[in-house]
Amino acid sequence: MIDDDLFVLFDGIESDSIDDAISAGWTEIGESEVQSAIEQFESDIPEDCGAWGADGGFDIGPMNDDTTDAIVETDGIFSPIFRIFDDFWYDLNGQTDIVTKHHFSADGNFDAKNNVIVEGNVADDIKYIDQQSHGSCSLMAQEQFVERYTGQPIPEDYLEWRAEKWGVYDPDIGTIFSGQTMVLDHFNIPYERHYFCDLEDLDGALQSDNDAIIGVDAREFYDDPSIPPGSGHAVAVVGRGIDPVTHEVKGYYVTDSNFAEAAHFVDAERLENAWSGLSDMIVIPNKSLV
Repeated sequence: MIDDDLFVLFDGIESDSIDDAISAGWTEIGESEVQSAIEQFESDIPEDCGAWGADGGFDIGPMNDDTTDAIVETDGIFSPIFRIFDDFWYDLNGQTDIVTKHHFSADGNFDAKNNVIVEGNVADDIKYIDQQSHGSCSLMAQEQFVERYTGQPIPEDYLEWRAEKWGVYDPDIGTIFSGQTMVLDHFNIPYERHYFCDLEDLDGALQSDNDAIIGVDAREFYDDPSIPPGSGHAVAVVGRGIDPVTHEVKGYYVTDSNFAEAAHFVDAERLENAWSGLSDMIVIPNKSLV
């Protein structure tokens, strides 16, 4: 249960209408087959599962089997759009791609572990990624940017409580599509959401001093066949590593709420294979640009 102090501290913040944010999220997609999938999603929800409320949240009431089936049992292009970020945690012991602040030079411009020049504020950015303890990876991926902008860490339990009130999150299931930007909306963090992207689009965003939240297939991202296929996970790409000899991109720095205050260094092929669903990215500008 969220306590009164947290409610007063965080829920009194002025924000744009969540209704408008959701509407914008639907219309920005623009692809006819995607819009058709959205309509099918709405029509498939059992009548007793609730409806979109005046506050923009989908009030589904208690998560029951009918509700879960309506959200999860999908096919074709519909599935990745409303794909739930799974209740997924990973034992990172033995993960060799992890870097921490100790691997960077004092100015943050060189990564000695991977022998690359660092593009982005990675050494500083990683201090904002906190540990998830439930299926809250999408909420925690957004939280790091709220903390960057406001200087105030937002507790996981508050985010979970608020997202459950909006009707977009269940700790045993995860966060549905419309909840993947609601924390940013709530705290007035600027962002743009783009769909059907590739690494060239991601490179363009990073080179313009932005970072990007993306959804990955955890099985591919962790290169672990023991993870069930389609296990969704939200991460943020916060920089690139450039080979000092060839000047080519050697890898990408990815923050992950399964490992606090650190980042993965992921090569382009692995990242591209893991990037799942609509290959969408939520692009957040560096605070200095705002």
